[in-house]
Amino acid sequence: MTTSPPDLEARVTTVAEFLEMLRIIHQRSGRTANHIAEVAAIPRSTAYRYVSPQNTVLPSKPEYLERLLRVCKLQPRDIKRVMRVWEQLASTSKPEPSGPQENSTPPTSVVHPPRAPEVISQARARSWRHDHEYRPDSGIEKRQLVRRVLISAGLDGDELLERLVSELLLLGYRPRRAWRLANELTQERVAAEYNALTGRPSASMKASRISEYETWPLSRGRYRIRPTITTLGTLAAIYHTTWDRLVDNHDLQHMSEKDIARWASAAKPAPHENQEQLITHAKDHLALLARQDYEYGFTAALKRIGDLPWHVFDELDACQFDIATWIRPYKAGAADVLVGRAPENAGIVAWLPLLAEDLGAIADPVGFPKTSFRRSAMYLQGYGDALEQTFTAVSRHPGDDVEARTEHPS
Repeated sequence: MTTSPPDLEARVTTVAEFLEMLRIIHQRSGRTANHIAEVAAIPRSTAYRYVSPQNTVLPSKPEYLERLLRVCKLQPRDIKRVMRVWEQLASTSKPEPSGPQENSTPPTSVVHPPRAPEVISQARARSWRHDHEYRPDSGIEKRQLVRRVLISAGLDGDELLERLVSELLLLGYRPRRAWRLANELTQERVAAEYNALTGRPSASMKASRISEYETWPLSRGRYRIRPTITTLGTLAAIYHTTWDRLVDNHDLQHMSEKDIARWASAAKPAPHENQEQLITHAKDHLALLARQDYEYGFTAALKRIGDLPWHVFDELDACQFDIATWIRPYKAGAADVLVGRAPENAGIVAWLPLLAEDLGAIADPVGFPKTSFRRSAMYLQGYGDALEQTFTAVSRHPGDDVEARTEHPS
């Protein structure tokens, strides 16, 4: 069922009327701004701004607007009608600012950290946004470039597919997404092929569920959908691989012992080992990976200590060095600055972009591609432990060398 815009015959003649019409279209579509941004390949902050009741500026990029309308399930003829109205208004309206809107009022529920001497101005915050802003086709272009290079090197068929997946994994893609993109399949196409393979054309598999499978167990929200072994087998058939190659370390940490044994058997066939031995080997492997993640986090924190002001350690101590809890208000405040909800004199602390490089999504305010990755719990624990040891060492012996007294994990 498709949505249709409000009655354009009533003559939408002002920017306010156009924005209200856009919000109605969005509401009728039943889709979230986050989902629209993902499917339409537009920046998430842009999608939220276009449909926000607080927005008062006409969109400046027709390609973004047209993609949003298409994802909102408008008919092609209705999209043309809306775009004609936009063209009329764009010819007489001020262009949309490239940075966040500074005059918007933040919601009262958002708590902004107190302004500190090291706060970045809004102008510099816009620079951070410009440096990291998602370009609609950048990911596609990067994958196409990798594909062209591999083809020019003489690779084709399964060899090309395998190497392309390896390159995507190195770029930080999760395995299920990497295999889908290497096969040049959309989530909608995978859902359709999944339903066809299961022999139930009217099955309930949808693109949104494929998206949830690709991010589990790191997907946001209270309810996280776990792909079963049977589901992974069907996806593997679509992607021309085996199901064990669609599983990574994050998955294994949340799988049952029975499924871990099946994965170990599929990944490394060992006919002379029984199930108990397979489980033991898998657990040993996971323990090693967890230890490595902890050490990576600990080392990263030691390298970052010099960039952090002392009040950060005091605040962390009050939170028992729970990184995620402590950084949440700073992240929320930065997001408000970047999308234009913050007061005019608000800014972003200078060290937040640096922490986002270390910690990924828990410090990334709006989902920048470079810092939207997720760290494991063991990495975050190692990071917090290094900061806590530093705080303890300096508090007890303020005149000594910090690095000499910080105990690195052996």
